Amino acid sequence: MTHRASIPLAGDPARAFDLAATVLASNGFRLVQRDERALEAVRKGMHSTKENPLTGAGRVLLVRSGSELRLEADLGGVRSMARFLIALPVGLAAALLLTWLVFGAARGPVPWQAGLGLAVWAVISPLMIVWIRRRTVTALDDLLASLATHAGRR
Repeated sequence: MTHRASIPLAGDPARAFDLAATVLASNGFRLVQRDERALEAVRKGMHSTKENPLTGAGRVLLVRSGSELRLEADLGGVRSMARFLIALPVGLAAALLLTWLVFGAARGPVPWQAGLGLAVWAVISPLMIVWIRRRTVTALDDLLASLATHAGRR
């Protein structure tokens, strides 16, 4: 998963990169590259939906090209959360099936409540994945707009 965006940049790009470095570093990103043209930062990933949505990006690259500021982000944190949210109902189904086989198979059919719990997660997981991705993309777009505004201030 990736996200790309660009915005016109009028002003001092160094101010934009200074602000970006501060915002990203305060959210757990490690600065990999910084010069007058580009800034690159990386982070391990998102561990919870309670974290700042920017942490859904595993790698953020900001590049000034002409009078434009471009953002390229690899959504590694979103990808890891998506994997977890897909594995959760599968793991839950395996645990319930194993429990039923060990303790309940001799006494009757699989309880319908187990199927209901799995059905709920089968609906919630894809919705949460879309929500997490949307929050991250919105946060990245807001960061880009803020950087362009900050660069234009005197």
